[in-house]
Amino acid sequence: MSGALAILEIFVMALHAYLEHRSRFRHNTPNR
Repeated sequence: MSGALAILEIFVMALHAYLEHRSRFRHNTPNR
């Protein structure tokens, strides 16, 4: 059960990092 919990935690961390990177990239990108 701990293995599934670790996988879930890694998934949440990756998702959070992905959303943060996407929002930052969109914010820094000038609107055309």
